[in-house]
Amino acid sequence: TFRTDRVYDHVSDVLYSFGVQPRADGSLYYRPEAANHLARLKSDQEMFGFRYHMCMFTVNGGPTDAVWESIVNTPSIRTTFINNVEGLLAANNMTGFNLDWERPNTVSEWGNYTQLAREMQAAFPAEWEVSVDDYGSADSRWNDSPLFDPDVFDQVGLMAYHYAASS
Repeated sequence: TFRTDRVYDHVSDVLYSFGVQPRADGSLYYRPEAANHLARLKSDQEMFGFRYHMCMFTVNGGPTDAVWESIVNTPSIRTTFINNVEGLLAANNMTGFNLDWERPNTVSEWGNYTQLAREMQAAFPAEWEVSVDDYGSADSRWNDSPLFDPDVFDQVGLMAYHYAASS
């Protein structure tokens, strides 16, 4: 109904999440419904001109932290992952990638997570964005760490829904 009810008239960006999931070896798993979702969103993006991004948090083939740790901590796997993401974005006329693994657990992991984004920026066309999400509270493991560089990201999204009502 988005095509006929003009909902996209008020949308600047669409993030597609959960249909494509990373694996620990840097490959991507496509859920069965992903092909239809991606095709529909690509068609709608071409028609309405919004920016269209891939967002990844949910993983395939292991615990979330273990899969993301494998990707960010291993240079060859980072390269494989980046190449697969670049192909996915190009094939679907996407304009950016959102890293949604909200909390690496150590300063070193944050450094490697930032390195993944840095390498994405180097591999992707200049007009593509790389963004990251965080659940929005100060944490010395990343925002006070010299290994986290917010300038590597085009956007840093704070997940405000994690705040208590009294905040």
